[in-house]
Amino acid sequence: EDEQAVKRAKAEVSQLPLYTFDVPGISYANLFASIRRLKARCPELRLVTIDYIGLVTGERGQDEQSILKATSNGLVKLANELGIHIICLSQLNRDCESTRDKRPLASHLRQSGELEQDADHLLMVQRPCKYEEWERYRDAFWIAERKGRHCEAQQVVIRFEPEEMWIGGPEVPDPVRDSASAGKGGTAWKKKH
Repeated sequence: EDEQAVKRAKAEVSQLPLYTFDVPGISYANLFASIRRLKARCPELRLVTIDYIGLVTGERGQDEQSILKATSNGLVKLANELGIHIICLSQLNRDCESTRDKRPLASHLRQSGELEQDADHLLMVQRPCKYEEWERYRDAFWIAERKGRHCEAQQVVIRFEPEEMWIGGPEVPDPVRDSASAGKGGTAWKKKH
């Protein structure tokens, strides 16, 4: 039964308009050209996801900071030019590990200046179970908007199903907030709606 379900799911996914470019070490110039070609071939293209921006390369002799700046600035222009949304994944530096709640801030992005400046929205995520203090909360997935151009910043904890790699509602209790409030005898944070 599982094998048949996997085959059915594979057939359904194969019909979706999803395109993957798995090109290690692609330069930002080639990345921009690939996105333009795909948009020309598929005018219905609305979303591009880059996993992750730190793997994009530049021209010979360019340092990491200037590559990131060129990539970030170029993606903003490309999104506006083509009328698409672009999601870029980025690494964090280790500074969030030294905070009490281990939750990332915008300043924890590697080479954060350009990304933070260019982004319309900046979302941070955390699985509390990755830390010893909260390891029993395998179903909690924290998401916070650290920057939003046209909306109020929010945070929420929703369910995560590790066996299925599924993330979604409804909200679940926040183990980090709950442990902080237990230590202080009150509510640590008020959630914004």
